[in-house]
Amino acid sequence: MQVRLSERRSRGAGIALAAVSALFVFTSANAADIHVPADQPTIQAAINVAQDFDRIIVADGVWSGPGFFDIRLNGKKLTVMSANGPENCIIDAQNQGTVFWLDHPWEDENAMIQGFTIRGGRSNFGAGIRCGSLSRGIVKDCIITGNFVEFDGGGIGIGSASPTFINCVIVNNRAIGGGGAVNVFNNSNATFINCTISGNQSAGGAVQLGGANPTATFVNCVIYGNNSPAAIQVTAGTATVSYSDVEGGFSGTGNIDADPLFVDPANGDFSIGAGSPAIDAGDNTAVPSGVTEDIAGNPRFVDDPGTPDTGNGTAPIVDMGAYEFSPEGGPIVPESVEVTRGAYQSGTLQDLFNSDDSYYNVEARRPTEIAAASVEIVVKGTAPSTTASVFEFVLEAATSGDPVRQRIELFNYQSGTWEMVDERDGVNGDTTVTITITNNASRFIDPNTREIKARIGYHDRGVTFPAWGGRFDQTVWNITS
Repeated sequence: MQVRLSERRSRGAGIALAAVSALFVFTSANAADIHVPADQPTIQAAINVAQDFDRIIVADGVWSGPGFFDIRLNGKKLTVMSANGPENCIIDAQNQGTVFWLDHPWEDENAMIQGFTIRGGRSNFGAGIRCGSLSRGIVKDCIITGNFVEFDGGGIGIGSASPTFINCVIVNNRAIGGGGAVNVFNNSNATFINCTISGNQSAGGAVQLGGANPTATFVNCVIYGNNSPAAIQVTAGTATVSYSDVEGGFSGTGNIDADPLFVDPANGDFSIGAGSPAIDAGDNTAVPSGVTEDIAGNPRFVDDPGTPDTGNGTAPIVDMGAYEFSPEGGPIVPESVEVTRGAYQSGTLQDLFNSDDSYYNVEARRPTEIAAASVEIVVKGTAPSTTASVFEFVLEAATSGDPVRQRIELFNYQSGTWEMVDERDGVNGDTTVTITITNNASRFIDPNTREIKARIGYHDRGVTFPAWGGRFDQTVWNITS
């Protein structure tokens, strides 16, 4: 069974690198891109000729045979990555060995494996990925599935290493012993951030720690639905778990034990569905700087207005697991709000998500500012892509006190200026204004970050009123790519 990505957005090598660039620092001005198979026939052949800080970019396809199993970075600081994500680039060892090895002390955070489906590995330990020899490499945006070991660590085996796994799906692996998904032993120190672990089979825990005092950290993870005696089994060492959904429960801050409501796990879709307790339940501070997308290439921080924020941080709160939930057909909600003119009175960012008469209140300054916006806020969000055929902005707001002039501006990223899209008299009662743009709608989306922002201001037209301000009830976007 192939694991599939839910509503996956196409992303090339340049986009993928941008998402992880903050995790490490290149130190060579001569780094090169080596393409497989255009420049070298196999991943291992590309590694053999590569220099530190080169990128090895693998074309779409299902790759197997010599050079596509027992792949070793050999201590080099390389990024080995797919061109277009794990759904499109599958490395199949066909039961001939472990797929990838991270097993050299020179492999630090600049040694990265990214964007593959890793399957068909078979060995006695760590059939999908095997980590050892003090390696500190990173594995990101990978689907590790369908691997088998005769002892421990069906998907991943970690011994004497300190790897980090980010946005990975570790599903449907098997171990005769323990750790159908992951086995950690022998003074290792492993970290798992926003990973989904499900459907793995073993005699011991789906995740197993044992032997010579290993440690492992799991944060923002979903470990649920495995065919094992326990989700996490610790026979030696320490597992630190926080803001994670662990079947059977596990002690730690923010942890839950509840069905994550995978969309269609029987057919390989381990994204979380509407109403999942994993939505908005993670820890924002645990997400590495520069990680802005989930495994499917969708924004990593998306608020679901219908779900309470139970995680840690300022909204939008990251979800648990490798996939970020986006409300089906729902609005794009503000991720930040700033009062640029006027004095903040009351309200929270949440008040701008829903039309619920809980206002974000801003009062005019004193003395009155002649011929200028006395009340003004800027709201920012993230578009689902860098292109748009229809760009819609919806404002529901009211004024308090005497009538004033209401102005809506959208930031034009092509000209680098604010563009006024609507101006009218403000009224005391809630009024909804919908701005729909179809001509060159993409100008309002940042082509690099997908940022969108709107500026809403109230002008007093030079007349001094005793007391007035703006009451912002809802600001949302609807964008069709």
